Amino acid sequence: MPEMDGWQVAQRIRRDLRERIAIVMLSANAIDPNHMLEAERLYDDTIMKPIDLRQLLKKIHALLDIEWVYEPEPTTHPAAPATAIVVPSDDAIDELISLGEIGHVRRILDKLGEIEASAPECRDFVVKMRSIVDAFDLKQYAAALAGIRNSHAS
Repeated sequence: MPEMDGWQVAQRIRRDLRERIAIVMLSANAIDPNHMLEAERLYDDTIMKPIDLRQLLKKIHALLDIEWVYEPEPTTHPAAPATAIVVPSDDAIDELISLGEIGHVRRILDKLGEIEASAPECRDFVVKMRSIVDAFDLKQYAAALAGIRNSHAS
């Protein structure tokens, strides 16, 4: 953040708000809140970087006492005949996998844009991956890229 860091934001929230809201600190060097005096606690929980989206959602669920509501799985229809999708280089696939492992969605979308610009023949691949990332389905994203990597390794 350009004007203040996360610690300063947490201090301001704790100082200025009358109601105590839940704060999860996302940091590479967070301190366990259980080791702090109650008066010193700026946050309720921590997640260490790189961020695991499932872990973050579990902490949000616990702190806010909410229930996640999922859309029902779409009914399956007979698949249309598969056409071969041109995929980018192994290096590009490896970079996309690495970005997915740390959950860097904005950089993933940037990389997909770079691939589309430099390799127009990969457009179908980019469209498919963008739709997965736009839905924040990083599990499906990782599985799709792992399948591509494994098919190239064979």
